[in-house]
Amino acid sequence: MVGIAALVVLLFAVLVWQPWALRYRRFVSQPLPDGSRYTFLYPAYLQNLQENGKGASPEVAACVNVWTMNQTESGWSQFLSRLGFSVPSPAESVTVVVIPLKTHNVRDGRRTDRWSRFGGLRRNEHIIDARTRTQFSLLHSCPQRAAAQFRTDDPVIARSFRVLPPGVAP
Repeated sequence: MVGIAALVVLLFAVLVWQPWALRYRRFVSQPLPDGSRYTFLYPAYLQNLQENGKGASPEVAACVNVWTMNQTESGWSQFLSRLGFSVPSPAESVTVVVIPLKTHNVRDGRRTDRWSRFGGLRRNEHIIDARTRTQFSLLHSCPQRAAAQFRTDDPVIARSFRVLPPGVAP
């Protein structure tokens, strides 16, 4: 009887304690031409990072991509996901693009857009910096099957996203 109780406790501990428990890394950009930088937290399981200066669009002055594209999901992860547990997505990304604004009448601001479509979840967090007349946009996305993980990570990522004036430490 004690053996069965120990087995039940062990099984419960394995299901509740997740070895991939969230740990975040902080990204701090290279200084932009005016000396400002941007920063945000991202899940540590996102292992690919590319800070490439300019984006694909001519309007983008700087960008960074942090992602994972492991398209295969383990059977264990699928099982836990179906039970409602939070598991890392096999295809998730966080991207920040920096776009200089052409207008002269710019006010500081922050805006959030969220949606679910085409089998995926997405959040866009936009910061308008009047001092530099620049828009900083963070785009977080993952497949619909990772909705539980998205709901856990997304608020942390969005709250951590900020612009650092020259000389300010992260």
